[in-house]
Amino acid sequence: MDAQPTIMWPTQPDQLSPNDLVSYFQYQPERDTASDVRNALLVVMALIAAATFQACLNPPRWQVNQRAGTASFPSCYLSQSSLFLFSNTLAFSSSNYVISYLVYRFPFYMLIWIGLFSFSFTYLCSTPPNPPGAACRNDLLVVVALLLPLVMLSAW
Repeated sequence: MDAQPTIMWPTQPDQLSPNDLVSYFQYQPERDTASDVRNALLVVMALIAAATFQACLNPPRWQVNQRAGTASFPSCYLSQSSLFLFSNTLAFSSSNYVISYLVYRFPFYMLIWIGLFSFSFTYLCSTPPNPPGAACRNDLLVVVALLLPLVMLSAW
């Protein structure tokens, strides 16, 4: 059995060649602690949750003459609006599930879970209404996107 040589990285990334920078910043079990990984995941997932929540509150507009504060998804863009809503909700729910998993058994984790549940409920209330003449229901898309990460996790 050939043991793989341990790569000794310089202490500063600016001492690396551009080709080694990607390897330097990737996860390495012998260097990175579980605490470091958890902290990085919490930051990334919180940013995803915040960005997707904001995108739900201010969805993209496809019409120029639109009253402020109303979502407009014309029928010619229905597939784009449905895809946007589904993808945004999927990213939001995935980030919430990862956050809830990572904070389990933290002090006050039940309060964090209550906050995440409330955050999800607010997201559901903020999803845009069905456009006129919609072929599919946004409610169904949102529910599927919220539950899909749980189903995938259960199957895995």
